[in-house]
Amino acid sequence: MLVFGSELKSLRAHPQFTARIDRGAVTAYMRYAYVPPPHCIYEGVWQLPAGCRLALRLPGVGRGTDLRPLIEPYWHHGRMVEEARARPAPQGDREAIDGLDAVLKGAVRRRMISDVPLGAFLSGGIDSSMIAAMMQQIAGQPVKTFSIGFADRTYDEAPYARAVARHLGTDHHELVMNTRDVLAVVPQLPDMYDEPFADHSQIPTYLVSRMARQQVT
Repeated sequence: MLVFGSELKSLRAHPQFTARIDRGAVTAYMRYAYVPPPHCIYEGVWQLPAGCRLALRLPGVGRGTDLRPLIEPYWHHGRMVEEARARPAPQGDREAIDGLDAVLKGAVRRRMISDVPLGAFLSGGIDSSMIAAMMQQIAGQPVKTFSIGFADRTYDEAPYARAVARHLGTDHHELVMNTRDVLAVVPQLPDMYDEPFADHSQIPTYLVSRMARQQVT
């Protein structure tokens, strides 16, 4: 029998599923602060890593089967590097800059093809600012951007995001976290993430996502 789903919640809903903790996965969690694929916090369950597919014959699958040998990558960064090396090198800084700009804008443009409202998380750092700038340029109208702020200025990046949004002319939205917001989210974390996940950004990520969801999909 094979049961699959995009979240562990769907597996736990199956009447024959038994939630037995995988001690090896716990060890990995204690080392990395999350359970890395293809492992899972439960025995007999495997995560499909990003850029991979699973090919199998159903009659040969039973409970407890190790699926790792059946997981194969359809995208691999090493192959991408080799393909890049085979292409002619840029003839100067200008050509390299223009080429990178074209690749990044093409990637952003493809992800803006949607029949639902779109927006962008904006922290004020290089990555999110660049993506927001390209979205703004491609859209031709104010793009909705969202950022999270902290009352403790040591961690607060909101002023940088605000400055970038002002410069780009985006429709910017900001939420400042407080202790009450944080404590209200904590009980929901196990249901959100399904298995242990200790990244310190999990609460602000949820809060900014919830704010964004009120306006974009």
